[in-house]
Amino acid sequence: MNSLNRKLNELRRRNPELGALLDELLSYKDGQGDYTIDRYKLPDPDIDTIVKEIQQARKAADEEDDFT
Repeated sequence: MNSLNRKLNELRRRNPELGALLDELLSYKDGQGDYTIDRYKLPDPDIDTIVKEIQQARKAADEEDDFT
């Protein structure tokens, strides 16, 4: 179980009324699928890829600042 699911479960436990509303929102279907099922099919983010993207964006911003 990923950290988002743990946080959602904790939220449901602490506030059942909000948890029920959250479940209703997450199960809403508008021809786009069911998030309550589909969320388990989503891959956990690759931390190394995220870090590389952040580093590249910072490097590009630094290089842009050097030209101004």
